[in-house]
Amino acid sequence: KQIYDSLNVKNVAHVLEDGQVEFDRGAGPIIYVKLDAAAAKACSVLQVQLTHSLEEATAMIVYYAPKNSKEKVADRSQAVWQVAGDRRQSVFLQATEGFEPTIRIQPVHKTQKHTIKEIFVGCLIPR
Repeated sequence: KQIYDSLNVKNVAHVLEDGQVEFDRGAGPIIYVKLDAAAAKACSVLQVQLTHSLEEATAMIVYYAPKNSKEKVADRSQAVWQVAGDRRQSVFLQATEGFEPTIRIQPVHKTQKHTIKEIFVGCLIPR
């Protein structure tokens, strides 16, 4: 089940009629995800999954902070390497104390033209 309240997507080139989002080679895309605060606090393993098309191999990086930590969202991250093509890629985040209600997704670390088809953020294992 999705546990986010809203998405704020930066550096979008086009939004297609079916809701897919395209990015050009310019500034790198960043997606800020506002999680449901109660659901984030009650979760110990969060799954972040993107379905997207990539021109080149690249890493997807997700930044987060554990609940009640003094860390900023940019202080802790989890990355996964992705090959080119149509991908459904997940990153799993662990925080035994739950999560702060904002995460940041960098879908590609190497700027390129790509399309995001779907974003899923859900609690895989509750606290």
